[in-house]
Amino acid sequence: LLDLVRRVLHCFASGCGGHEFFESEALNATLPQKVTCKVQSTEPVIKGQTAKSSFKPAILDNGLRIMVPPFIGKDEEIIVNTETIEYAERV
Repeated sequence: LLDLVRRVLHCFASGCGGHEFFESEALNATLPQKVTCKVQSTEPVIKGQTAKSSFKPAILDNGLRIMVPPFIGKDEEIIVNTETIEYAERV
């Protein structure tokens, strides 16, 4: 559990609400519901893909890998839901 908390806090450090550690124990972690991240890399759109039916993998500037709609490209900013670790919307 501690590793998971540290990973999530690291991934969303720029948008963190706050966290408390005592030595190596996590005492409290508060994350915002949504954070803005930049797409570092993503695969090109495949002909025939539609925004409603398919997603493609993307790596964010914080190293997190998530699935995004085909219209999202490299260097675009997106909003990620921190509860589900999923794409929420384009900025």
